[in-house]
Amino acid sequence: MKESDFIAAVLSNPVNRAILDRTPKLETSDAWLVSGALFQTAWNVITGRAPEYSIKDYDLFYFDADKSWDAEDRVIRRAKHIFRDVKADIEVRNQARVHLWLEVKFGAPYAPLSRATDGIDRFLMHNA
Repeated sequence: MKESDFIAAVLSNPVNRAILDRTPKLETSDAWLVSGALFQTAWNVITGRAPEYSIKDYDLFYFDADKSWDAEDRVIRRAKHIFRDVKADIEVRNQARVHLWLEVKFGAPYAPLSRATDGIDRFLMHNA
């Protein structure tokens, strides 16, 4: 699949399109729609399924140096309002906080990240 075909496939999913169109309203920096929202959509298009078929949730990474739960919770609540009419589970997470909970949840150390794309890069390396 060429890059242009991948982008077209991703944008054919109305949930992806809504998330991408509205993400600037979150007023976060370094925000990215990631994971299954992209790859499952592309696979669905390739296999002739509806673009949103079988996507459990839509992950939206962002980076904010404020690692407090309260700061992340404000963004999560703002996202619930912004995406209130979107019929999907949209999980918004501050990548600056991942190292605070990942080791406890999965039992593997996780060094702090310095930007959202570090989380994407690390995810791809650990799942290759």
